[in-house]
Amino acid sequence: MGDWHPSVPLRCALLVWVASVQACGDDARAHTDAAAVAPDATTDGGTPSDVGRPDTGADAADAVDAGPVACRTDRACAASERCATQGVHEIETEDDDRASCTPIDALVGSAPATWRWTTGGRALADRLCFAGGLARGAGPSVDALRERQITLIGEAGVRLLRLDLPWAEIEPERGVHDYSALDPMVDRARDAGIEVLGILAYGAPWASSDPAADRFYPPDDPADFAEFARATAEHFDGRIARYEIWNEPNAGYRFWRPTLHGDARAFGALVGLATPAVREGCPDCTVMAGGFFFHEMIINGAVEFLHDLLAAAPEVLAPPPRGLDALSFHPYPRYPPRVAPELDADGERAMGGMLDDLRAVLALHGIDDPPFAMTEVGWPSYGDVDEATQADWLARSLLLGAALGMDPLCWFNVADGPAHGRFPPEDDFGVYRFDSENGPIDPKPARDALAWLARIGAGATFVGPADDTGLHAPDEGRFALDFDAPEGRWTVAWTLDGTRYETHVTSDTGVAHDVTGREIARASGGELVVEVSSSPVYWSD
Repeated sequence: MGDWHPSVPLRCALLVWVASVQACGDDARAHTDAAAVAPDATTDGGTPSDVGRPDTGADAADAVDAGPVACRTDRACAASERCATQGVHEIETEDDDRASCTPIDALVGSAPATWRWTTGGRALADRLCFAGGLARGAGPSVDALRERQITLIGEAGVRLLRLDLPWAEIEPERGVHDYSALDPMVDRARDAGIEVLGILAYGAPWASSDPAADRFYPPDDPADFAEFARATAEHFDGRIARYEIWNEPNAGYRFWRPTLHGDARAFGALVGLATPAVREGCPDCTVMAGGFFFHEMIINGAVEFLHDLLAAAPEVLAPPPRGLDALSFHPYPRYPPRVAPELDADGERAMGGMLDDLRAVLALHGIDDPPFAMTEVGWPSYGDVDEATQADWLARSLLLGAALGMDPLCWFNVADGPAHGRFPPEDDFGVYRFDSENGPIDPKPARDALAWLARIGAGATFVGPADDTGLHAPDEGRFALDFDAPEGRWTVAWTLDGTRYETHVTSDTGVAHDVTGREIARASGGELVVEVSSSPVYWSD
């Protein structure tokens, strides 16, 4: 392999964007999965959820929450109220919204998080996924890059990749389709036993009448996107079985330009046409959509966007085959991610609470819960989040995601990029450290934590919280989950706040492992003694 060089310039500073209320250019993406990219390669990946994240310590996103929000009501809302429709806070009300000033403690999302566990489903290992991580293109250097990436992905134990299928690249002009950069990527993944979850990604400049249109502008006519979706599903029939429509449409400044908050009504129209179009091209494929960034920051959050989407187009969540097979979202903490996935305070929402809130919106519209998919989540090893903490939160978030019934569970991303260690920390989310040379990329503890989940999670399904209520008490910051595997039952436990305790398990043969799979205790004298802390510990009896 030759030297590696990044081919995608760093994103323009988000703080500059906030000041000018202008989106970064297409070349503003710093996301070079698996270290860096060969000159003739295009690195593909699930998008790094770069929604309006200008945190400077003072957290500029708090501007949304700093006081009353202007809304279309007959009076100005008090500081203790927010503009809302049906109890859903609205940053941006639509023309036909009948908004009112609602007490904050009556809004969707104000109740403490619950944990609605969902047993069964696919095995834990089969749900694990990377959002991104495989180069597309052709040529010796790209082939060599892909081989290295395949090795890294395989060593992490992951067998599913969420990858962009860019409309602007596939159909550069109406009716002219070119899959030459994508076929080698998809085929190599399949050869390595890796499934591809294809993101039907974004717009094509020719499909928009806006003179400023780039590939992140939606089409004037959603039927044009639907035809692209049909043709692409037909092309990859038998090679790709799962699709996601768009990514983070509520991050309008980035992915649904030129809006700030996206356009839920237009997105609903697009999904409504694209869903049956995918099934026309691939009758056996499953289709998901949403990919909402959860938190309300500079953009509106998943709660408001889903509420507006269902008000305009409830049919998108009709039972299949008419509607989607799953609703996807991205349960990141507020940006930059630096709190645990169970935290439900200080403007953060626990992962269980995020699902509570989405379900509450569905209930408002009389829609039964669909399956949920976690198509991106991640923490950068940056600032207060050291590499050991990143590993702990990777394991905890993916275990919680499985226990909450989400499938797949996609971690962003494979490897750090060349701008690692700098703000914004987009290049620090990887489970491998950055290395611009040809030698092996050093794994972080997060890689080992993920590989251990893949190993212990093979054939393992969630059966419920541990029976011992002393171990499992989420309201007190203690979690303990049981999984059944072919070799028997195992338990994983941790604490939210770093407190430690010992548990004594009656066993003659039990073994305990730490978050990376290293053996830390073995039964002796009929007892296995396990110390539980904020770092997950696994044991079998």
